Amino acid sequence: MIDVSGYAAAGQKPAFLLAKPALSLSTVSTWVEKYCPELGEPKPWKDGWKWVFDVCPFNPDHNDRSAVLIQEPSGAMCFKCHHNGCAGNDWHKLRALKELTVSASIEPTLSAELGQSSGPARTYGLREAVWEPPLAADSGYAAAGQKPALSLPAVPTSLPGDFDSGFARMEADPVGLAVPGFINDVIDVSMATAPYPNRVLAFTGALALLAFLMGRKFCDRRDNRSNLYLIALADPGTGKDYPRKVNFDIAYQIGLGGSIADTFASGEGLEDALAMHPSMLFQADEVDGLFNVMKFGKDIRAALINEKLLKFYSASNTIYPLRKRALSRIKTDNDNNVSTIVNPNLVLYGTAVPRYFYEALFRRVLENGLTARCLVIEAGKRSMAGDPKPIAIPESVLSAASYLRDVGADSVSFHTADARAGALSNVESLLAKSQLYRSRPCRPCGNLATEFPKPIVVEEDPKVTEQLMDTRSAFDALIEFYDLRNEKTARMLWCRAFEKVCKLAMLHGISSDVYHPRITLKGVQWAQKLVEHLTERMLFMADNYVYENPFDGKCKKVERILQGAGGMLRHGVLLRTCKEPSDEFKRIITTLEENGTLHRYLERTKTKTAVVYKLL
Repeated sequence: MIDVSGYAAAGQKPAFLLAKPALSLSTVSTWVEKYCPELGEPKPWKDGWKWVFDVCPFNPDHNDRSAVLIQEPSGAMCFKCHHNGCAGNDWHKLRALKELTVSASIEPTLSAELGQSSGPARTYGLREAVWEPPLAADSGYAAAGQKPALSLPAVPTSLPGDFDSGFARMEADPVGLAVPGFINDVIDVSMATAPYPNRVLAFTGALALLAFLMGRKFCDRRDNRSNLYLIALADPGTGKDYPRKVNFDIAYQIGLGGSIADTFASGEGLEDALAMHPSMLFQADEVDGLFNVMKFGKDIRAALINEKLLKFYSASNTIYPLRKRALSRIKTDNDNNVSTIVNPNLVLYGTAVPRYFYEALFRRVLENGLTARCLVIEAGKRSMAGDPKPIAIPESVLSAASYLRDVGADSVSFHTADARAGALSNVESLLAKSQLYRSRPCRPCGNLATEFPKPIVVEEDPKVTEQLMDTRSAFDALIEFYDLRNEKTARMLWCRAFEKVCKLAMLHGISSDVYHPRITLKGVQWAQKLVEHLTERMLFMADNYVYENPFDGKCKKVERILQGAGGMLRHGVLLRTCKEPSDEFKRIITTLEENGTLHRYLERTKTKTAVVYKLL
């Protein structure tokens, strides 16, 4: 994590916000001469300099001059190979490769200016396929009227969120997709019975189920609640529907089937549903359609969906006033109209195809906070076939879910008192009482709309408070940084990052021990790692898909096609792939050439000369 200790108290900006000196060309040339002599002299490039590799240093099969070393006008360094297989190779890794050791065998002057090649440091979304010079110790750029020496290229150090480089690492990491207790148990159900088990999908489904069951029952010391907007992205045939089936099976068996729905068509419909069931889990497939309605909708209903989603998320720890038309539909047993929802808990678990979801994003939902409220998780490719079986929910999962359903109710006061005191340590006694819970008829209205819930405050270890304060300070510094750069999308995404860490850490604590929950340092570290990863990934994908106008969207589409083809395509192939008229295609290519995105050159073959486009 970025060290911002003492930042708020001292009234100083954290080090990474300070101005950075330009890296001299002579220093870089010395390094190139020592470690990459085959590159020769640099060539001018966009007011900076570049060196072109005949053969990629990371893969000898990439012998089409697709790898370049670039010095930006600011002095920042960037290595890039346009082949997909080299997506994670950057300036840091090039140094480590060429210098053989991370910190040894560098001349003192080079070491002082280049810094130690310790691998890519976390930058909390400052997409860094570049290396930046050492930090200055003098005044910040805001006071001096200067911009920081930052360069944001098209491709980050490692494509965060990409399955192979992102969640594959997290899945192998014990703190990645493994949350002990309830979440792991629900994951195991999906993995053991699904036709095509996918751990990422099973994880998101289990997380959504726990967030729903905890609704209106628990909070942390900061009054954060468990409501989450989760979106799992996976290709067709991956098994996106299976975690939804497991969730509904568990909810139905404990009498909460009426509180789970599949979709909603309007903001009013969403409000009416929560008026009947103040805690609800919506499991919507093809959630990109919802974003497209908000993106292209011409009437007020499209805007109301966005408005209601924003309001319900923020109203989870307060009282939500119902619109007037909704009042006549909701009646209690004494025939009195209900005018409010106390602590509404809306959990959204949506699934979609990655391409369609990212294409449905637009500037408004990125900058008004809706996307910032979502945890968007990519599930990767379809897994190997499993051994499908009927869904069988273990007794321990049903007991824990039943307990969460009834926390705070008079009928189960022994749980909130005796169990928390350790009187019910006998597992067999708990399992026997769970039979009574599931024998109850389904309550059609869920939690009573007129009941004011009194959530249990989940306590936290002393080190947790200190860790969360450090995390908040780092995120606040990032928000200020993006404010100064007027990057509204990045600012908004990081504005909600700390809140997400708190929510996920609380979910981790309750999953670990449903009956004696406690927020631990391990849970906070897990939550922080997950939130950083997802936020960085969303920044990258937004940069690639979200456009300012339709023509900008067409330009980004051509860039994505070239990136997917390894950075280079012939004219005819690119024209057929992008499916644009010839005149419009020429406008796109001219624009991309003039802004330095691609280069056009001629390739001679035995029979003719072909035009080739190559990303720079």
